[in-house]
Amino acid sequence: MDSLAQAVAEEMKKQYQNELGPQPVPLTVTGEVIDEEDKYFIEADEGNEDETNEENLSDNEGVAMEKKSSKTKRVTRVELNKRARRKEQQKKEVEMKRTEELSKEIDCLPDILEEIAKEDEEKQNRHL
Repeated sequence: MDSLAQAVAEEMKKQYQNELGPQPVPLTVTGEVIDEEDKYFIEADEGNEDETNEENLSDNEGVAMEKKSSKTKRVTRVELNKRARRKEQQKKEVEMKRTEELSKEIDCLPDILEEIAKEDEEKQNRHL
């Protein structure tokens, strides 16, 4: 009975994978045939993309053009070194703050001990 259930489960799994899996990429793409003359115009249009006037662009197109022109900047070794130094400096600052806070807490310990002693004396006086 278990083997039958297992076989059914495997078949259902295969069926679901076929239904839910990615669609196969077609070998041929339907489209229009481009004439030789049209190819020249398409190639000529591709070269003018950088030379477009920003004055003639609408706001949305201008923003899109700025995004297109701003590529990801390559990080140089100098920049990486600066980041590493800055990170180390921040770690040192955090550590210094921690030590300062700890030293302040340590300095306050005698006052805290005195308060505890006073409270203990008050409790003993109340009980008597």
